[in-house]
Amino acid sequence: MSAIPLPGSRFTWLEEPGRDFPFVHGASQRLSAPRWAFVLAMLGLGFVALVAPLPFFETRYGQLLPALLFVALPLCALGHVAPGQVGRLFHRLRASDLAWMVAFALLALAVSAAMAIVVDHFTTVAENPAAQAVEHMAGADIAWLFLKTVPQLLGEELLTMLPFLATLAFTHGTLGLPRRDAVLWAGGVSTLLFSAAHLPTYDWNVAQCFLVIGAARVALTLAYVRTKNLWVPMGAHVLMDWTALGATWAAARAGGVA
Repeated sequence: MSAIPLPGSRFTWLEEPGRDFPFVHGASQRLSAPRWAFVLAMLGLGFVALVAPLPFFETRYGQLLPALLFVALPLCALGHVAPGQVGRLFHRLRASDLAWMVAFALLALAVSAAMAIVVDHFTTVAENPAAQAVEHMAGADIAWLFLKTVPQLLGEELLTMLPFLATLAFTHGTLGLPRRDAVLWAGGVSTLLFSAAHLPTYDWNVAQCFLVIGAARVALTLAYVRTKNLWVPMGAHVLMDWTALGATWAAARAGGVA
């Protein structure tokens, strides 16, 4: 069980009692700076594999390999520096966790849609390439697209939450910042990294990535802060993306797009 912070150091309106962030407290859990550096380096290598323009990665089934590497490299690195501890990122799902997935998916969709309306007033909003492609897909292709997004979205959660935990460990465990301040710093740093990672996807549209994508990211990060269970923001992320892509596909069918 993770060490439980003292009363008054938690966001009691958000965080569930009985769980705390892993790899931050306690000599048996905390990771040294070199170990965190190794984990984050492997996370970066996984992201490079995801975006590398290699011909095999662009084939139908080859598209799964970079997504799997995106997940496997950082998790294997974490397992190497903290043997037997990777499971601290994940917990058995409860009925309440499933409800939180839906709630935070709806929140992410709502805040990103609202922010998109604002951003659209002063700049052109780039369309997601996956959304453009889905308009012309048949049902079997849609199913395959949904399936292959699952490991990538888990990788995107690792891309956010591992830097979140590393920043939290540094600001709270090393610098001694109050826990609440450290959580806010960790959320800010990880959100900026997540938003920046989407710049190539959205034609380097800074406003769209840091405001629209960033708003959705904040909602998903809150899901992790709430439950300390990576399955919950990952499930919310899947529901959010599947809902958006499914709505685009349904609208294209209704509009007669071939």
